[in-house]
Amino acid sequence: MTKLTDRPRYPIHDLFVRPLTAEQQGAATRLRLIGDSDHLLRRFGQAESIRLPARATFGPLLHTLADEVWVLEEGEAEVFWRDDRRGSPTSGRHHRLLAEAPLLWLVPFGVAFGLRSVQPCSLLRLSTHEANGDQASPPWPEEW
Repeated sequence: MTKLTDRPRYPIHDLFVRPLTAEQQGAATRLRLIGDSDHLLRRFGQAESIRLPARATFGPLLHTLADEVWVLEEGEAEVFWRDDRRGSPTSGRHHRLLAEAPLLWLVPFGVAFGLRSVQPCSLLRLSTHEANGDQASPPWPEEW
């Protein structure tokens, strides 16, 4: 049986295995799945698993580089979007949704997004580019 090491060699060409490390950011526990910096996984952009306890927030973030697909796998959350794109026919509009799992949604680039968990949530976040400093943090609108 092969043991995981920092520089493993596998008997199958292009096989890629990497241990995952959970990262705590405030109330959120983030598990980075794949990223642009991963040797064989560059073409996938970014994927991460996010777990939030009840009444925790994530964001808001302004997505300036990549579209993102989110999946609410478990739980219930209030989800918020605000269109900050210049020239968009819906620029300045916002939308709020009480989301129950399972549910999938898109956050287009240029749209501010955030969520508050109503109960513990398990989410999956996928994007075309890795988010390293390309996201601004606009203030959380009180009307949200």
